Amino acid sequence: MKNETSRREFIRQIMLSGALLGISPYLLSCIGCSEDEVEAINLPNLPLMQSAEAPFGIWRQMIQTLEKSPDHLLGRRKALIAAKNPEEMIEFVRDNIQIRATTKNFLSDGYRDKLYGPDIALRSGIATLREKAEILRDMLLEAGFEATIIVENIDFTEEELKNIFFRSYRPPFKPPISQEQMQAWKQSLGADDNNGSLKELSLSGNNIDEITHQIMEGLVDFKYNYLENSLKPPENGKIPSVIYKENNEEKFAHIFDPSVPTGSLHPKNTENKFNNSGEVNIPKREIKISLSYRSTTETKKDIELLSGTWKIEDLFGSTVSLEFLNNMDFKAQATKRIADINSFTPCFSFQKIGTEKELMESLSVLGEPIDLNANEILPKEDGLNLITSNVQGDTTRVTQLTVNAIPMVFPEVRLEIFPTDENGNIVENLSASNFVVQDNENQISARMKQNVISPKIMVLHDNSGSMPLAYRNKEEIEQFKTDLEKVIREIYPHAKVQTRPTGSDIYTSLLRAKQSDSDMILYATDGDNNDEFDPNYLEVYNSGKPMVILEVREKSKTYDDLKDNIENLISIPAVDKEAVKEEIRSLLSDLKFPPYVMTYNSFNENEEHELKLKLSDKDLFDETKFMFAKKNDMYMGERMVGLYLTIKGYNVNLRRTLAGWDNTLVNYEHSRKYIDEVHEMLLGGAVIAFESEAPNLSIRLTEYLTTLLSHENWFNAQREGDYEKAVTHLQEGTLNYPPLLLSMMQPLSNPYSSESITLPSGFRSCIIKLKPGLYSPNSNVSFDYLPTSKYQTISTAGDGKTNLEETIKKTMQFALLESEMFQDSTLTQLKNKKLISTDKAKKDIRFENRKLRELNPVFQRRIFQEGNHVFFDESLTASAYFKVDRYSGELYANLPDGTGGGGDSIQRQLEELKKVVAEYEQLVSGMNVGMAVGGVGTFSLGVVANYSVTLVKLYAFASEAIILMNASDLDDQIKIALAELACNVYKDIAYLSLGPIGDGISFFENLIGAMGGNFPFNPCSL
Repeated sequence: MKNETSRREFIRQIMLSGALLGISPYLLSCIGCSEDEVEAINLPNLPLMQSAEAPFGIWRQMIQTLEKSPDHLLGRRKALIAAKNPEEMIEFVRDNIQIRATTKNFLSDGYRDKLYGPDIALRSGIATLREKAEILRDMLLEAGFEATIIVENIDFTEEELKNIFFRSYRPPFKPPISQEQMQAWKQSLGADDNNGSLKELSLSGNNIDEITHQIMEGLVDFKYNYLENSLKPPENGKIPSVIYKENNEEKFAHIFDPSVPTGSLHPKNTENKFNNSGEVNIPKREIKISLSYRSTTETKKDIELLSGTWKIEDLFGSTVSLEFLNNMDFKAQATKRIADINSFTPCFSFQKIGTEKELMESLSVLGEPIDLNANEILPKEDGLNLITSNVQGDTTRVTQLTVNAIPMVFPEVRLEIFPTDENGNIVENLSASNFVVQDNENQISARMKQNVISPKIMVLHDNSGSMPLAYRNKEEIEQFKTDLEKVIREIYPHAKVQTRPTGSDIYTSLLRAKQSDSDMILYATDGDNNDEFDPNYLEVYNSGKPMVILEVREKSKTYDDLKDNIENLISIPAVDKEAVKEEIRSLLSDLKFPPYVMTYNSFNENEEHELKLKLSDKDLFDETKFMFAKKNDMYMGERMVGLYLTIKGYNVNLRRTLAGWDNTLVNYEHSRKYIDEVHEMLLGGAVIAFESEAPNLSIRLTEYLTTLLSHENWFNAQREGDYEKAVTHLQEGTLNYPPLLLSMMQPLSNPYSSESITLPSGFRSCIIKLKPGLYSPNSNVSFDYLPTSKYQTISTAGDGKTNLEETIKKTMQFALLESEMFQDSTLTQLKNKKLISTDKAKKDIRFENRKLRELNPVFQRRIFQEGNHVFFDESLTASAYFKVDRYSGELYANLPDGTGGGGDSIQRQLEELKKVVAEYEQLVSGMNVGMAVGGVGTFSLGVVANYSVTLVKLYAFASEAIILMNASDLDDQIKIALAELACNVYKDIAYLSLGPIGDGISFFENLIGAMGGNFPFNPCSL
């Protein structure tokens, strides 16, 4: 009886494995697999691997089998070197690696061009002529042979070049697995075939043919000459080959023309002449990735938070994860609420599977810990003298404790603390650990921001032309600030003074300043005012210390209105600068500033809060009540309103809005939703993936399984009940491979034929972004194909129009994947729409700028700014669009936000935000993205070492007060958190597959449903 299996069964088995650790292999599909690969593979009499301990032993068996698949070029390379058979090595390189060429030069420079190197070439199976020769030479050298690259000079005809180049060298996905082996693995994994669904994906239909036709019809102004190709032979017929020695006999290895017998030079090289290979072209290329933000006070420029630069060769086959570490170890995460996450350390975590941990750490970038206002938590200046230890101070002298709770911009609360002795003197040298903070009876973690009297004074000055010269001249203002600082520091040596220019909008300027962390505001104004007082903000104006208006003119009606409208306000005549300084000196001497300031986050915006502050070691406390100001777009404080990711280098200059205000689309407007979206993004994360071209299927699956194996130590310790050991292993770091990449970062389907070949002249890259819904009802997972691939077609015809149409058809596959993968996509939005190009629309009065701007800024400020060859909905009811690259011909599908991809809104809202971080991990893992979100649940391997240093600095510096919610049942909470982390199994998995499934479709649906089953080695009770 024959043992049978299919590639689909094997992929599903891999997916089944992935579910065990809560890493969802979401919608794995196979664009790029031929029909022959999809059909059942007959493999009789294959040996059955002995059962291994599930799941990790089985995953190792799967990896071993995958490495034997013909398309696993890296695994085959390893096996061939071990076998030490030169003839098989030659055939492997000659017959399994596609030749890379360009439309401009075809193969003319191929003998010396080394684009990305042999290792990268073996990932995708695409190499330049020189790289193919280097792959073989290196294999021979590692196997113990002498080997050198040489160059033959061969006069090829155009027809000969066509026969060699225009063919598919792609090996099939065909791992040697029997049906019995598959059943044994399935049984060991305890699969349950009750859930899940399967869907076929076809490249025809789905409105693709019609869209392609519309686009080709609309490209009347396209310059096809950009895309023309001529089949230039290599310069002077130079073809790199390899010469090696076997048993002291010199032998040759021609790897360009498949018709040449193994071990021979080319028959056209009748005299068997060859030359040294010469120098290699190795271009130096780097990519810089940076994270920046804009704030309510800095709306006109990006402020950088983090940046890193990598060699392009290092990036290929890697991911760079943008994470916002919450500065808690796993124990803290298991016992804290989301509200306790009040600091974020941005980082770029570099991961390259198969690379040493030390290298990944060295290529990871760690930023400075910040709060929601982007203020650094570990200040570098000397003005803030925090206690450098979490050791509690001496509270024996404290006889009275007073606290003022000041609600800042939601969700931040500021506590001003006054511990005094029996004589009313401030008791110094206390630390955060001396205080226990409760908000509505919930014990919370607050951060000590100040433990000496160090008031922050903000000096606002109107910079309009109506101000008197003494307050308008820049040098005069600087001198005034210097004089004020001197006066202030005579009284408070640790005080900080900040100046900020304003326009003639006095109430708005005061409102913004009151939302900052300043203790006192001085405002020099001439009384010219363009805005009005809004009594809805009276509570904000009257909070904290009085605002001081410096009246730089003798009189103004505005001065009187300010006094009438705001109770908490002091006016000082300021025509005479010297008199002003004395008035301020007297005022500051009478004011009482807090010696201790702590902050925390509280997520109950609309209810009254009862705040209780007590000493941790004695029964002494104070209580107060507060409410956050009514939600309003004007009440935004100094928060971040936009987060941006920029990628530059190697002919790339991209900027993406991660969250909040998209300044390229709309002018800045006050909107609370911006700061809420940024906060959500700080609890999420993103993964950027890079490839020269997508690796073959067996390699992708192998790397996916390798990431699962990185969980083995902590998983097994947890399973054995050794929770301390599990936590220790977990904090050593794990690898991550978002399963979405298995589907989205795959090669084109059928890119090679006897008529044309379609290859990327750039590189593949994408961004997966996760933004949890904390303020909004939906969480969002989005995918963005970055326009870096620059796919081009080289055809036997060589004309630009043929090449363009073929490239459009091929790259439309990515739009199809997006539409099948996500609820929202370009194809979905433009389904059954009539498309028009911007070339044509610019000549049509219906699309006049003013009308577009009034309808939707996407049309006027994005679509019409993309340049020529952009296609959009002629009816203007949908704002997604297609763009055809004029220099490569590739098509990109774009959503209205400018990203190339799709998104899913997950109907999951955290109604109770007083939840432990472990529950937040449940939310994240339930989004079918499988990425380790910064610091939640697991720790990325690339940043572990540097992150540990950050944690030590934070704790030792007393920037975080880590007070356990309930130390008595800490162990139980850690057990629960570990169990949830190990047992996030999905109950409904969808599987997307290209090509006909046939009669076995119901069986495959049952098998994929096993991903949501119960596993006997790890009982789950979620």
